[in-house]
Amino acid sequence: MNPAFPTNSAQKVANIWNNEYALADEGSYFLATNPTVNTAIATTTSVVDDALTNTATHATVRPVAYLFNQDSVNSPTAVSIYPRFLKMLLSQVPTSATNWGYAMRLDNGNRYTSGGSTITPVNPNPNATKQSKALLYFGAIVLNGLPSGSARIVANGLVDSAIPVTNDQWLFTFGNSAPSMDQLNGGTVAKNMVYNVAPIVIPPGWGLTLEMWGTSNAAAPSWEFEFGWAERIPGL
Repeated sequence: MNPAFPTNSAQKVANIWNNEYALADEGSYFLATNPTVNTAIATTTSVVDDALTNTATHATVRPVAYLFNQDSVNSPTAVSIYPRFLKMLLSQVPTSATNWGYAMRLDNGNRYTSGGSTITPVNPNPNATKQSKALLYFGAIVLNGLPSGSARIVANGLVDSAIPVTNDQWLFTFGNSAPSMDQLNGGTVAKNMVYNVAPIVIPPGWGLTLEMWGTSNAAAPSWEFEFGWAERIPGL
């Protein structure tokens, strides 16, 4: 509220999507991290591709993260979830992998069955009373079968052209069209990399998977992470 409005009719219009602080100020911004600092979360062992096969070596059914919007589909005040960034810090490398890839997939219905760590989102604004509508799981997740006919791949790319390195840090930014200047050059030195992803909207009743895999991977890689998103009524 602008305190000058009663005296001079002054008004202020702010575009909240260009300012994370505006989202946080209205209580619509949420954050999630690994529950314990410096304690990484392990994922499924030996995930080697993203094939549409319902077995434990395929990222389509063993994703690294799963975010589901549990708000009521029929509610006029239901929110959509808008991912803003995802930061990942690699602790245990995917042993013997010759590369590392990722995909993100939207699908209708809650596909979560078991596994992984249940992550409780927090509101970074202590004065805000809004609670997140997101269900978030991270780690060795088991999904209830292959994607449905409604599923759509909304991101796909190469994280590294060689085996990732301990303390590699990856930042996925959503809705950022600016080209990244990073290069996927492998090597044995830890890298900070930025990956631009299209804007993604998770409506009520839909979920988003983060699928990761490496050719010849024979380990359970583990990460610390930080995930930020907005939750708002569509169109407002």
